[in-house]
Order: sequence, then C-alpha cells, then structure tokens
Amino acid sequence: MRLPTNIALSALLCLFMQWQPARGQSATPEPALAASVAALQARYDESFPGQPQLYSGTEYVDYSKRYHARIGHQFFLDAAPLPGSVEYDGYRHRNVALAYDLVRDKLLLTQPGSPILLQLVSERVSRFDLAGHRFVQLLPDSTAASAMRPGYYEVLVDSASQVLAKRSKTMQQLLVNRNIDVKFSPADKLFVRRGDTYYPVSKKKAALHAFADRSKEMQQYVQEHKLSFRKDQLEASLVLLARHYNLLATR
Repeated sequence: MRLPTNIALSALLCLFMQWQPARGQSATPEPALAASVAALQARYDESFPGQPQLYSGTEYVDYSKRYHARIGHQFFLDAAPLPGSVEYDGYRHRNVALAYDLVRDKLLLTQPGSPILLQLVSERVSRFDLAGHRFVQLLPDSTAASAMRPGYYEVLVDSASQVLAKRSKTMQQLLVNRNIDVKFSPADKLFVRRGDTYYPVSKKKAALHAFADRSKEMQQYVQEHKLSFRKDQLEASLVLLARHYNLLATR
C-alpha cells in the first residue's frame, strides 16, 4: 500500500532531521545532505499550506492584564508578536509571528486571523528565530552537570566556543495607591560553552577563566581594546572576547 504524499514527505523529512546535530550543538551538514533537507522542506511546506500542525498548543492567557498598571512587559524585545521561524517536531516553519514570554520561558504563536496567542509545547520546540535573534533549547540531559537550567538560550557566538544568553525577566508586584501594579525587569545571564562545559559569566574574572587556556592572549586583547565588563557592557565585551578566542583557535 502506498502512503499518501503528505505522510511520505513527513516521514522522509523527519528521518533527515534526525541526522541533524543535537539541540544546542552546532555543526555544518554535508552539502548534499543540506540540499536534500532543503528540497524536502520546500515540498513539505507546499504540502501543508497554513502549517496546521503548529496550531495545537493551549491558549495563552496574559497574566499581566490582571494588574492595575504595568511597568514594562514580560516579552522579548516587544509586547507585540514579531516575525520569525520555529523548528517544531523536527520541521522548520517559516514566516510565522512569534512572541517569547521571558518570565515563564514560553514560546507563543499567533493564530492566523485571530487575536489569540497559542502556547507551543516546549518539548516539541528545538530552536527558533525571532526578529533576527537565534534561540536553541537546551534539554535536561545536556544541562544536568552544569550551572545551566533547561530552556531557551540565545546564541550570540557559535564556533569553537559559544556565547549563550539566558533571556529572562523578573516580575515584581507593587502596591500603589491601594492598587496592585506589576513591574517587569530584565534578568539576563550569560554563559560560555566550550565542549561540554558551561561557564557562567557575570564579570571580567569569570570571562577570562572561560578562556584560561589562552589566558595571555585574552588579557592582552582586553587591554588593547579597552574592554569593559560593567553590567551594561558585559555582553558586548564577552562576544568580542569569544570571537577573538575562536579566531586564535583556527591558527
């Protein structure tokens, strides 16, 4: 018995995607394999117009609206959904509108023709792009022996060493004139990944420790480029430092 074309395409694409790197890891696929995956993905997209397999999550309830007033919001970049793509159940879905709740670490999807936001099942999301920012999901088995907690991480540098950012926000209730308001504040954390080891970085000493095998060159680079590791410049400086380390690693 022959399988329907849509089902056959799904099965083939699923097999190809299983050959991709583990979540949170990077690798360059063979050109022939990459071309085959791209061709199958294109046929898959044509076979499932509207991407109905995405719209299976639960409705998202905006808990911030319970409060009298809101200072800031719980989302990444903007309170309104932004253009992006998501890899869900091994399939890449492009040109979708997404929102990312940083308090609850949940990825949300807009429903076409509806104001309702759907909450995607986290275990079925491996990676997503949101307004040009790339995120991967780290699962419990890859974070068990480290300072990392499972969840979505933005990839800032991806080479011999990685720089990952755990984007998050805290939520504080405030009593103002007998009303309860809510304030959302950023609480991001940065990590360097080398091999299977994750290094949390919150200051200069920790940043240099992550690249200790090139300590002399790293110290020299920091001094020559006058890198600052104050809170407001930590991320930019760590990205520059990691890129320099990766450049040295290729020599």
